[in-house]
Amino acid sequence: MSTPSSNHHNRHCSIETFEERVVLAGHPLGFVANELGDISLHANQNVQPESVQVTSDQAGDQFGLKAIRDQYGLDGRGQTVAVIDSGIAWDHIAFGGGFGAGYQVVGGWDFAQGDALPYDSGPAGYHGTHVAGIVGSRAEQNLGVAPGVDLVALRVFDDSGFGKLEWVEQALRWVHENRFAFANPITTVNLSLGGDWNSNHLPGWASLESQLQKLNEAGIFISVSVGNAFQKYQTPGVSYPAASPWVVPVASSDGNGNLSDFSQRNDRVIAAPGENIRSAVPDHLFRGTSENRFLTASGTSMAAPYVAGASALVREALEFMGHENVNQQTILQRLMANADRTFDLVTGGWYRHLNLPRALASIMVDDFGNNWNAAHSLGSLSERATIDGTITTVGDQDFFSFTATKTGQATLRLTSSTGLQATGQLHNSVATWEGNELRFNVRAGMEYKFSVASLNGAKHRYLIDVELSPDTAVNLGVVRQVERLNETVSGENAYRFTTSQSGLVSVLSQSLQGQVTVEIYDIQTNQMLASGSDRIDVSADAGQEFLLVVKGSGTANLNLANLVSLRDGTLTIHGTAGDDSIVFNASEQIVFAVNGFEYQYETNLVNHITINGRGGNDHLEIQLSSADERIVFRPNQLFVNSQSFTFRGVNFESLIVGGGGGQNTALVFGSADADIFEVGPRTLMATIGGNQVNLTNMSTIHAFGDGDRDLIKMLDSAGDDRLSSRLNGVRFAGSGFLNTAQGFFRMEVVSQGGYDLANLVDTEHDDTITMNGTQTRIVNNHQQLIAKGFQRVIVIQQRGGQDQVFMVGTQGQDRLQVAGHGFTMTLAHGNVNRAVGFSSIVVDGRGGMDSANLLGFGAGSTLFANRQEVVYRQAENSIRLDNIEQVNVNGQNSVGQIIFADFSEDDELLLTQEAATARLGNTSINASGFGFLSAAARNGTTAQYEATLVDYLFMLDGRWQRRS
Repeated sequence: MSTPSSNHHNRHCSIETFEERVVLAGHPLGFVANELGDISLHANQNVQPESVQVTSDQAGDQFGLKAIRDQYGLDGRGQTVAVIDSGIAWDHIAFGGGFGAGYQVVGGWDFAQGDALPYDSGPAGYHGTHVAGIVGSRAEQNLGVAPGVDLVALRVFDDSGFGKLEWVEQALRWVHENRFAFANPITTVNLSLGGDWNSNHLPGWASLESQLQKLNEAGIFISVSVGNAFQKYQTPGVSYPAASPWVVPVASSDGNGNLSDFSQRNDRVIAAPGENIRSAVPDHLFRGTSENRFLTASGTSMAAPYVAGASALVREALEFMGHENVNQQTILQRLMANADRTFDLVTGGWYRHLNLPRALASIMVDDFGNNWNAAHSLGSLSERATIDGTITTVGDQDFFSFTATKTGQATLRLTSSTGLQATGQLHNSVATWEGNELRFNVRAGMEYKFSVASLNGAKHRYLIDVELSPDTAVNLGVVRQVERLNETVSGENAYRFTTSQSGLVSVLSQSLQGQVTVEIYDIQTNQMLASGSDRIDVSADAGQEFLLVVKGSGTANLNLANLVSLRDGTLTIHGTAGDDSIVFNASEQIVFAVNGFEYQYETNLVNHITINGRGGNDHLEIQLSSADERIVFRPNQLFVNSQSFTFRGVNFESLIVGGGGGQNTALVFGSADADIFEVGPRTLMATIGGNQVNLTNMSTIHAFGDGDRDLIKMLDSAGDDRLSSRLNGVRFAGSGFLNTAQGFFRMEVVSQGGYDLANLVDTEHDDTITMNGTQTRIVNNHQQLIAKGFQRVIVIQQRGGQDQVFMVGTQGQDRLQVAGHGFTMTLAHGNVNRAVGFSSIVVDGRGGMDSANLLGFGAGSTLFANRQEVVYRQAENSIRLDNIEQVNVNGQNSVGQIIFADFSEDDELLLTQEAATARLGNTSINASGFGFLSAAARNGTTAQYEATLVDYLFMLDGRWQRRS
């Protein structure tokens, strides 16, 4: 840094007198005139003390300073402004409270005192501090035009307010020599001073031109107040040095943009706010009793620093936007071209008024479009491209597009010399920048659009490198469900897949080691649809392509499914080609699990449910609601009708259905294969074709066989149950249940508790009916019915056919009662078997002391007895008794006959008028009411001996008479 030259003029100049200021102490600034003319500090209005709580933005907002700072982030940072004036009170809060490196006032020189401490002191001092505060005050409540600039204080007035024109010249020379001496170069000079002059031409005493020219040629902007003497001259013109061609003359305007009545003017000036401008003042104005005060002042001296600060912002904007060799002319052209125009009634001329927002807007332009439709095209991208852009305003977004030449992944990497924290997105996507990087998948031939914006304010430069890399994702193809077990993740794994149907895409991730997260992207739009660490779901259309990205470090199991959809009230659940498991619960909400995925829907959203197991060995389990529901099962098909929804399930090998407590009815149909059913109270288990069926809590079960090989077993309850047969089937009912079976080849009904009754009828076929102490069997070539363990069984012949009945006793004392066509056997343990209406019956007592009581069939009946059998027959009807120890027969006075045969020496025959009694081996027969008796004896030791011994006729008196 050079020191000021000692070779300066020794002449003094008078400074235009200020109007009197209302302060605690002080007096008007006055100087002695010399022959070169007068030079003064251009201030014209009284100085009024005000509270520091009132902000300076009132004046600043006359041309939108706050909006500029908010919108563009411009503050003049990186530049230094030289204030040639009465010095700067750098200890004021507006300037950071210090002097030198590290403070806003970085340096300067006192040309009045000849030292390096250019403090704004002395009774007359305040002007330089006020001007400097307008340029760049950093006080939060009283910011200057360019609060980011550094300041240099060049003092050209002494403590008494006297100055020399030579000192101003030395200050200008000092600026040129030291323009690069500080951290930030001097780019602007402010001269709020001038001599008594009013012209568009230079005065004869203009001695600053050489130095002003040097500064101009060095690119430094020189803002000079034009003077406050318009009322004196009443004609266009400006003071000096404002009249110099090397400077920018600045006039003053009021709050409405009109020229101030005191401001000098000509067609070169640019006007800026100069009335009642609030800025910093030194505390010595108040005799040290107050610090950090801000006062208002008026004059072109206040307008010039506004333009000086504005020039710093314009220079900053131009350089940010890449303009080179920015100088005073470049800046002034922007200011003038975008200025407002105001008409002066006094001079009849038009003058330009500073419009800084418009000037900056003309520079800080959006270089890459401001919406998706205006996106800047990068053309066809095959490998890489670079973009150099700017964020000029807080709301600025840049939009770009490109067409991918191959399928793969696009990676955008952003670097910024200004520390931009990027944000933005893809078109039709919520994918955003992560840090300063954005990655998305692309398909060959498709156009993609992306935007760039800022998270940390405006005024940023950036460079984006766009790189297109080949597709490295694992292609899973068309997916219903895919599991990837023990996947190793180090950074990122990608999987590409296509949906098999419309509905949900669900992903489960289970971290085995480390931690991973999953993300799903729509490949068409590159939109990230969902992310999470364990479960995510997204909606999809059939045939839609997606990318599954797994991030992190470790090992994980991945489960991806496209199995469930809900559309227009229809819930569809799809199986896979593998072994599926679907558990469905409609007891309250619609809750179900599919191959490890759980889903839940409100019942009012679902009115129809379809489940398709497709291939594999599939399992379906359903828990119904508490309503009354109807279940219909056919091979590979299940139908449920409920009050709130209908249900259809198909292609399941294993099926479990549980009623929820209502009066549920199930209809179960067999297949063409040999099916096996087991039905109990409210339950059914069956193997039907390839299906395993299990029903519980069913009030009514109707089972239907389909073929001559189907089997069904029906179980009773602990209570008193009733079995009845009907055409081709049976009905079995008890407390709380009703089960029926029809169309089965073999029906087995088992009674195990309670007092159970069976009322059975024959079939239309030739039946063989066997009734014993444990079961009753009705068998023909087409069907078998077995009733086991019933306490009372009745079999009735109704449908015809040549039926045979075999009644078999127990080892105990059984009793047979025959009356007409009814045969009743009361077994030793109390059970009763009864056969009614059959033409032929065989009774075998088996063991014990069994007895039989027979009532005659009527005329023409015959009782035949020998050691092996007792047969009682009439016409087509007959009963045969085997192993019955006591037989009592009453022919009911019919014209019938008794035949006893095979008498041996051990047999006995006793005849009375009322009856014939015979003992044939272990059988004792008592017959009465018959018309004829024949007896034949056979030698017990010789074969085939037979003779009629007696032939009696029953006469009117009831006595036996010999036949004549």
